[in-house]
Amino acid sequence: MRLLPAGGLRRFVRRAIFFRGLSRGGAWLGLSAVLWGSGRLRRFLSGGGPELLGRAKIQPGASMAVVTGRPLSRRQARRARRARQTASIG
Repeated sequence: MRLLPAGGLRRFVRRAIFFRGLSRGGAWLGLSAVLWGSGRLRRFLSGGGPELLGRAKIQPGASMAVVTGRPLSRRQARRARRARQTASIG
């Protein structure tokens, strides 16, 4: 039985502080502003714009396929790493 939400303890605490800050105000509101504001500010200042990965010249009549992928979640990455380790051992 899971005692905490899927995001873990850190996410649970951050959300609890955020909602207490909205409902009660005072020190909770200040703590909520520091926690949530710092993350938003860091995300805003990091750029996050498009990244040029490379250029290619294509001859007339040729085609190119561009595929984007989603990064693995922590759980998926851990499972893949364990699968590689067990495959190399066995």
